[in-house]
Amino acid sequence: MPRLTDDRTITISHRLLPKADLISKRDPLKKHMDTIESIDQSLMTLANNIIVGENQQGEIAETMLKETSLYQTNCANLLEQIRHEITRAALSLDTQVDNMKTQPITLTFKSKAID
Repeated sequence: MPRLTDDRTITISHRLLPKADLISKRDPLKKHMDTIESIDQSLMTLANNIIVGENQQGEIAETMLKETSLYQTNCANLLEQIRHEITRAALSLDTQVDNMKTQPITLTFKSKAID
C-alpha cells in the first residue's frame, strides 16, 4: 500500500525583539506638567497674598477669593486628568510597540502516513 502525504500548516507567534519598557516616555511630559503646576501654585499664592495678605475686604475681594479658589481647583483637576492621560498614552505606546515585536510565523510541511 502506498504512503499518503499531506501538507500540514502550523502558525506560531515569535518574539523578534525583547520587550522594552517604554513607560519612561511619559517622564518629559510629566516634567512639563510639574512646571505648569508650579506656575499655577505661584499664581494662586500671589493672588491670595494680594487679596488676603493686604486685608482686602468687601464683596469684590470675597468674589475674587472665591473665583481664585475655584480656578485653583479646576486647574488641579485638569492637571490630574492630563497626568492620567499621559500615563494611559505611554502604556498604549508600550503595548503597540511590543505587539510589533512579535510576528506570526507560518510553517508548512509534508506529513507522511505510516504504514
